[in-house]
Amino acid sequence: AVVSTQSTGDRYEVVEGVLAKSKDILDGLRGYSGATEPIRQAIKNNECEKSQVAAWKAVCPLVSCLNNYYQYSIELEKQVEILLGVLCSEPPMESLDNHQALAKQFALILDFVLAFDDLKMTNPSIQNDFSFYRRMRNRVTAYSDAEEHEVSNEVANRMSMFYAYPTPLLVF
Repeated sequence: AVVSTQSTGDRYEVVEGVLAKSKDILDGLRGYSGATEPIRQAIKNNECEKSQVAAWKAVCPLVSCLNNYYQYSIELEKQVEILLGVLCSEPPMESLDNHQALAKQFALILDFVLAFDDLKMTNPSIQNDFSFYRRMRNRVTAYSDAEEHEVSNEVANRMSMFYAYPTPLLVF
């Protein structure tokens, strides 16, 4: 695709930088195995602190990954708004002629969105892990050496709404 103007070229570079992360995000989701067994043991042995700690330690790094995916979605949403502002500023055919590179990037974003949402929908561990994390986070201050994986309550609330949707990226 041809980059037609300097402002389009600048926008292209910014979006390209964001899109460069999309492969790693999808690879991470494809490899997301979840903490099903440690969570199952923690629920089964509710009074056993050892199983609670094991489940917490298993789920914290996963929530950190989920937070990275969520933060990426925010970054991507900003780029979509800007791209649509440029692409919708002219009549459709003229816009496609003048901004071919940005139109291609928008198509790549849509491709990513569909792949992300498909992977999210087909992996119930994502929602289950995050739900367990939310239930446990107030109870585990005693064994919270995993603080580097923690997210604030505000971010956790937004992540909860994000992951509650079957197709969270299609929402924006």
